[in-house]
Amino acid sequence: MVKDLGITDTSFGASKYKNGKTIEIDVLGVSNGTNNRVVIAEIKSHLRETAIEQIQQQLNDYLYFAPEHKDKELLGLIACISAAPNIIQQALKAGLIVLIVNDNLLEYYSTNKQYTIKDYNVYDEL
Repeated sequence: MVKDLGITDTSFGASKYKNGKTIEIDVLGVSNGTNNRVVIAEIKSHLRETAIEQIQQQLNDYLYFAPEHKDKELLGLIACISAAPNIIQQALKAGLIVLIVNDNLLEYYSTNKQYTIKDYNVYDEL
């Protein structure tokens, strides 16, 4: 699945600073070239509604901290060990990619044709 996203560079525990403000990202994936994409990933043991709000805020703020990526598709991914079905549905409705790892299996929920992965790139020069 991650190969499907075309990620070529991955940073764990990425932080960016600008004008006294900070953004901290669990995993930052970047691809250049054909895919031209940035993926911000939030890692949780149990997915809760607050994690969805947190990653949406990171996605909304990211291009302020990294305007060099303003021409890239910007996607959000949440990986967790467990999640209630209604919270998974909420994340999917928000256009996030959802991965759940349990019993050595990986469940990828964003392939459901009912949901679309959202491009959060709404770069606006401030």
